Amino acid sequence: MSNGTIIYIGGFELPDKNAAAHRVLGNGKVFRELGYNVVFIGISHSCDELTVRNHDGFECWFIPYPRTTVGWLNYLTDISVIKTVASNHKDVCAMVFYNYQAGALWRAMRYCRKHHKKCIADVTEWYVANHDSRVQRLVKNMDTAIRMKLLHKKTDGVIVICRFLHEYYRNCANVVEIPPLTDNREPKWQVGAEKDGRFTLVYAGSPSALKERIDRIIEAVDGCDMDCRLIVVGITKEGYEAAYQTRCTSSRVEFMGRLSNSETIRTLKRAHYSIIIRDNNLVVRAGFPTKLAESISAGVPVIVNPFSNIQDYLDDSNSVIVTDDNIKDAINRAAQKQRTPDTGLFDYRSWIKEMKEFMIRVMEPEE
Repeated sequence: MSNGTIIYIGGFELPDKNAAAHRVLGNGKVFRELGYNVVFIGISHSCDELTVRNHDGFECWFIPYPRTTVGWLNYLTDISVIKTVASNHKDVCAMVFYNYQAGALWRAMRYCRKHHKKCIADVTEWYVANHDSRVQRLVKNMDTAIRMKLLHKKTDGVIVICRFLHEYYRNCANVVEIPPLTDNREPKWQVGAEKDGRFTLVYAGSPSALKERIDRIIEAVDGCDMDCRLIVVGITKEGYEAAYQTRCTSSRVEFMGRLSNSETIRTLKRAHYSIIIRDNNLVVRAGFPTKLAESISAGVPVIVNPFSNIQDYLDDSNSVIVTDDNIKDAINRAAQKQRTPDTGLFDYRSWIKEMKEFMIRVMEPEE
């Protein structure tokens, strides 16, 4: 018997086009284990009209990605799709808003209050606008401030991705920290792969010069005394040079551009380690890398510098921590020992208890 329907809405592109999609699917599977029917409302670059499909047993609605100024303004404030989906499911008990834009979130919260639905925020970042236009930066930073500092605090519950955000929302009614989750029973995680003969590191993600220091990784790999190589998934060489304003001439680095999630995992499994180096800024402190959860779920240990609260999940079995900012030394230490991560650490089944306790608090009847 269903506990009711949860509508989960945000800028994710199902099934696996961005990290947001992996985030909400993991949480959605936890909700389903708890007896809820989950309906997703995301975006799509490939459809021109509102479309409904099924993915992994979930009903998924796709809003066309806005390509015009009018489309963007409408997307930032319109909640008609939410009302449409809610009208199709008379048992909607809660709505989860993934990093949802302030205007639409404010209107959706009013709708939830009026119709006695619980309102939950899923918060995975503290976005800092980096647009060329000053007007765009102003609008986006205002949107972020209103969401983070005002609206999320008025919801019935907040799901956060890291300790920094948990501390920030600690005075709210209900808060739970859930890292990025995987489903280790999916076939893509079961595929075996032979390790490359040459000591191989992989960076896999959607790099941003604002937080990802691929330039420092390349410098360290190029300076290693031993024979090693770095495979970069998620950006081309040309894209890297444009983003980081530097040339890459190293023969030890291979850029593979964007790959599907399954191809990325296969590439990752052939490596000895993945590597993540980030700066210590607000964007980094308020986030948690999906690529770290995926690497450990794939059985591949991580070379990483300390940021956010990732060390809560790391030990000598699954990682090598960069100390004294010396990436080359960490690579050398990693080459001396191959770790064996617990691949179930981020499996969604390991987080059912935490989400269940959170939902019990959220769904308590109002006095």
